[in-house]
Amino acid sequence: MKQKQILVGIGISVIILISIAGLYFNAKLRSGITVGKAFNINEIPWTGGEIHLEEEETATFTLLPEDTGDITITTPLARTDPETLRLDIGTFTFQLKKRDAGSFNFTLSDENEDLVAQDVLTLGATKDSSLVYLDSQDSFPDLEVFAQNGRITIRNLHFISPDKSQITLFPVNADNTLGTPYSQLIRVPLNTDFTAAVKAVSSFPPLIGARAPAVVDEPTLNAQENSAIAMLTYPGRSTPGVATLHLNATINTLVTNTYYILAFDNLAFNQVQPGYPNITVTLTGAAGRDSRLDLAFQPTEELQPLAIPCKLTQASLSSLFANSVVEHIYSWNPGTQKSEVWNVNAPGELSSFANFRGYYVKLRPLTAADRLSFQFPCKAQILQSVTSATPAAIIQTQSLPVGWSLLSLPGTVPRPLTDFTLERSFEVQQCAQNNVCTTLTPGTFLTPGKPYWVKTNVPITLSYTLEE
Repeated sequence: MKQKQILVGIGISVIILISIAGLYFNAKLRSGITVGKAFNINEIPWTGGEIHLEEEETATFTLLPEDTGDITITTPLARTDPETLRLDIGTFTFQLKKRDAGSFNFTLSDENEDLVAQDVLTLGATKDSSLVYLDSQDSFPDLEVFAQNGRITIRNLHFISPDKSQITLFPVNADNTLGTPYSQLIRVPLNTDFTAAVKAVSSFPPLIGARAPAVVDEPTLNAQENSAIAMLTYPGRSTPGVATLHLNATINTLVTNTYYILAFDNLAFNQVQPGYPNITVTLTGAAGRDSRLDLAFQPTEELQPLAIPCKLTQASLSSLFANSVVEHIYSWNPGTQKSEVWNVNAPGELSSFANFRGYYVKLRPLTAADRLSFQFPCKAQILQSVTSATPAAIIQTQSLPVGWSLLSLPGTVPRPLTDFTLERSFEVQQCAQNNVCTTLTPGTFLTPGKPYWVKTNVPITLSYTLEE
């Protein structure tokens, strides 16, 4: 994220008074407030009263000021104090001023009117973002201020909804203490049960669950830190394979889900299904994410849908498929709503594989001696929703404009698009070989290694983190 000094421009000002409160702030929710949703400031002058980011998480200016009206908002935020888990009440002043037709200035000052942060945000389809550190003594950002699609948003990076949970998986040391948290991709040797401790934290101790065949024991509750810890066992396997470990925590009927991949004998991804190329991702090093992608096309000249579930060391299509059976690779540009192509012997718009893009592959006329299998080095990725990200995680976005997108999810864990956006007004089509398509619901889990057609009626922004 950029950190630069700016000059305050001329124009209209929006003043936000920000009061700092504790991470586990036990506030009584105001009537009519939707907890955990993005809160929109959509009228000027604003008459909606106080906005609390520990309840709303974000405040978004959907109508940017064009006259002399000011907006004042009192907003408790959350930051972690390592000793008390609470902070004293403080006040910050956020000021937004129009710089020109395409950009705004913002400044953030403390109670002594000392400048804490300032930057210029450019309006556009691409997210322009700044991280704000309210405490100079720690290395964790507290606020994100960003502009995108004609809107400006202030986001509390420490937000925990009163009904949402943070779920973490730990190894257990010999002295029964918790070790370093597991990454989302875990190597498991053959013929060995996987055991770990599941810790869930929320506004009070949540219930912990797991999808079979995983089993969780009765949890130990800690009311002081609002947590629950339970031992988990996943049965071992005698042959290489990949399993999705689905964990959940429940508060007031609201279920928070998180997912881990168990790579038995280092197999992190395995797709063998009619109508698609066969794809496996195998971890190759003793540790880390270094992997090998094995890709085997079907022996057909029909269009074959393809997505890449790991980050290729070399993503150039010409380097990957020169002098091979691959004749054409097609994709779709959601910005222009037009197809793009890579040709083995002619110029085209496509040049390399990219995250979140799906493809169709056309093979040339085949002979019995043709090789349909390929091996490429890559690095395994883990896609996470923002709700399961830690405060220090780098939050990224992917924009889906109005119309069709040919989308694929990076990583190895199936996830629904609704994990990454509050928007529900979109249509999903799953298309197998030769474009045989099926309509899916917005909440359907999408599998990495497969492309999906997504039709949106309004612009959608997917927010996520990506471990590599």
